[in-house]
Amino acid sequence: MWFIDASGRKRVAHEGIAFPNGVRLSPDQAFLMVADTASRWVWSFRVQADGSLVDGMPFYRLETPDEVESGPPRSGADGFTVDTGGYLYIATKLGIQIADPIGRVVGILNKPRSADPSNVVFGGADMQTLYVTTRDKVYRRAVRRKGAPPRPRL
Repeated sequence: MWFIDASGRKRVAHEGIAFPNGVRLSPDQAFLMVADTASRWVWSFRVQADGSLVDGMPFYRLETPDEVESGPPRSGADGFTVDTGGYLYIATKLGIQIADPIGRVVGILNKPRSADPSNVVFGGADMQTLYVTTRDKVYRRAVRRKGAPPRPRL
């Protein structure tokens, strides 16, 4: 992962994530979460005032398919979103995994039969509709939880 500062200088922000994919700020912008497609982890970083990252660690431990693969377990984690309670909704090979604020998977919404989910986002007038994309389709589901806006309203 790279960090580009306000002057345009580029430097390595973090090494050690095999295949960084989905990226999302927490609703308060204090943390950056990064999904590692090639492992079972979503990493968490604390965001400094200048935008740089510190204290990176694998935080959300995802479930992985039972079939035997060569190498480490791969979640296939891709895009993800967060609700107002701090729960993460992560598109993975198994479906939409829901992780609580302390990093535990507390539920999995089955994936559509057509393909693995690639992204997930809250939408609708009340932010209580969960939209999921696959290779060529978009699915929606009404949920009780309310999605956090993708960025703070100005």
